[in-house]
Amino acid sequence: MMINVVQTSGSRHQRGKPTSRRGAAAVAMVVLMLLMALILVGMVLAGARQQEVGLSRVEAARAFYAAEAGLNVAARELVLDEDVDDNGQVGSIAIMTMPGSSNTTTMVDVERNGNTAVLTAYGESGRANRRSVMTVNLPPPGSGSGWPGLAAAYFALPSSPNQISDVDWEAVPDAVAAARRIDWPNVSNSTRFWVDGPSADFAARFAGQLRIDEAGLWTFELESNDGARLWIDGEEVVDNDGVHGMQASGGTVELEAGWHPFEIRYFSRSSDHGLIARWTGPGVPAMSSIPPENLAHTSADLHQPIPRLAVKETMFLWGEGSGEHHFVDGYDSSQGAYGEGATLDVFVATNSTDSQAVQMTASTIYGSLGIGPGGDPDHVVATSQYAQITGTIAPMSSRITVPRLVVPNDVPASSGHVAHWSGTHTYSEDFRYSTWTIGNDSVVNVTQPIVGFVDAGFTVQDDARLNILPGASLTLYVEGAVNLYSTAEVNTNTHEPERVRLFMTGSNQQMLMTDRTRFVGHIVNPTGALEMRGDGPMPHSQLFGSFFGRHMETSDRIRIHLDYKSVLIEPGSGGQEVTLTDWTEVSP
Repeated sequence: MMINVVQTSGSRHQRGKPTSRRGAAAVAMVVLMLLMALILVGMVLAGARQQEVGLSRVEAARAFYAAEAGLNVAARELVLDEDVDDNGQVGSIAIMTMPGSSNTTTMVDVERNGNTAVLTAYGESGRANRRSVMTVNLPPPGSGSGWPGLAAAYFALPSSPNQISDVDWEAVPDAVAAARRIDWPNVSNSTRFWVDGPSADFAARFAGQLRIDEAGLWTFELESNDGARLWIDGEEVVDNDGVHGMQASGGTVELEAGWHPFEIRYFSRSSDHGLIARWTGPGVPAMSSIPPENLAHTSADLHQPIPRLAVKETMFLWGEGSGEHHFVDGYDSSQGAYGEGATLDVFVATNSTDSQAVQMTASTIYGSLGIGPGGDPDHVVATSQYAQITGTIAPMSSRITVPRLVVPNDVPASSGHVAHWSGTHTYSEDFRYSTWTIGNDSVVNVTQPIVGFVDAGFTVQDDARLNILPGASLTLYVEGAVNLYSTAEVNTNTHEPERVRLFMTGSNQQMLMTDRTRFVGHIVNPTGALEMRGDGPMPHSQLFGSFFGRHMETSDRIRIHLDYKSVLIEPGSGGQEVTLTDWTEVSP
């Protein structure tokens, strides 16, 4: 008989229910059931305890129930797509000692082959051991919910490769990120392929899902320096492998409408590097870069979670009061503005392993904290009165980074210093200013998807508003500092962080938010900092979106709401099914 177990979509949780706690509760429930079974067995066989045969039967029963308990926990992990025992792998259970019997243990190994997982559980008690095997059919790749962009894994190589197969793709990546698109023109190695990456001898893997809007023949092209290869639905479509300059190679495949597993592998030896993925097909008449809205990734594509708040060095959260008003939490903007849907636990990170790189007082992180690979949480994290992290604190296996920033080449001529102090102003075309200021009660409305360039500083102050109207977006490159003062607001009319992307391209520049300002968008400031402080009635300054930078410092009663916008990979799926096809006790 086949047993269908429906998995609810998503693996994030409401505030106050961090993964480790829920995992511990799940393990405890199964262990309690096992303990009751062991007590019952002990009662039945009590009369034979002093006899060798009775003892053997008790140990055999204990070993059997230990194996069955392990399978229950492992199956739960697969159903939830969640590592409930925190051993680093979904579907496997590390050696666990059963309560009430110190010599009774269980462990579970998992072996995946395509969409099938085989769980092998081992139970031991004294001289007895039992083995049980469960076979599970997993949902196919590309079903359920995911997140925008591809999961990027970066590798610094010990030697110069000649082809894709020379790279150990099973190795632990040096760094991970989310890549919105694959569009990096050829540049010299003085520009790094990822932030803080090596200048030569590196590789990268981009994995996720590709959305095809109309069925038919699709042609894909990889232009790369050096080698690159592309797979769709597990089949190779483009082979541009080998050592060469920036050159293109393509391939054609027939695809149905919907989401398809998608992977690119790339390496560069030395000198210049570049990688661009393009496509053409029904509805896309000219070969062009694959747009971000057609790319997504799921938890299966990730080597480790990618945080929405990450710093390379230090993170200081210095609140006031009892800590309940100065916090970091999460939400899903696809479900509406912050507060309209569930509040989510978060994962934040620092790449540092230095002493007290994370300092907290009177503040709360609702979720977990990752520190640099090999770091000691007691050494890296310093908390004082009323500070708490509700989830786990643990070293990551890979550092967090962002892909190489690409500033468009077609930058318009500068219009000089521009300041708006009153009235309403409409922006519908790309622009470039020396400085840009929006102040007093002035309003700027962006009506189209546009790109802006500011050679020095950008300021929004007083009661000014920068609005993004329906169908519009703003991608802003700023060389200097960014300042928000008083009650200024950016993109609060939509509460969709995807509408505003701020790239701070200058060296060691700061973004400052004071008083009761609000910013809705994603911020990348690789060599600079984010400082938030408040004044006046609560809440103080608030950020809705994400931040990656060198340093972050917050004070007073600020709030950071990280956006975990989800993408429905298979529309109308309503969840995922995990089907158990076999559950067998195997003789020792």
